[in-house]
Amino acid sequence: AKELVGHLQQRGGTLDQIARELERTQTSFFERGLHWLSPLQQAELAGRIHVHPSTVSRAIADKYIETPHGFFSIKTLLPRSISGVSVQFIKRRIVDLVQENGDWSDRHLMLALNREAIHIKRRTVNKYRNELIAEGRLAESVAEAARARLARGRRAL
Repeated sequence: AKELVGHLQQRGGTLDQIARELERTQTSFFERGLHWLSPLQQAELAGRIHVHPSTVSRAIADKYIETPHGFFSIKTLLPRSISGVSVQFIKRRIVDLVQENGDWSDRHLMLALNREAIHIKRRTVNKYRNELIAEGRLAESVAEAARARLARGRRAL
């Protein structure tokens, strides 16, 4: 029984280390919200706290954290990276670009993101745009206008 208690205390210590590192790394998220997450993979986090990546994976499995922006799975705070920025940041930039420029096509959005050193493919932009529409964060009407414009352009070719 003492051994089990020791293992549980060790797991708790690992979670404390993970929480402290997330607090240090994800400051922008805690201050501004989900779309300000910094890319941080589980393996990178494991290296920072000097444990094996599988230890991090087991420690955060089915664990949630309460933040100023609501409850999130700890895994949510470990987003993957595209060109050094998180997917959430890219989605926020897509929303900003669509709101600023109206009915830009996925290709135009891709080129704008590429100019910002976010190297992303057109089909990925389309995937993220559709996810944003499904989440209700991007107006369907703006997206429809972009699709209609794209369809008109294809017919002209």
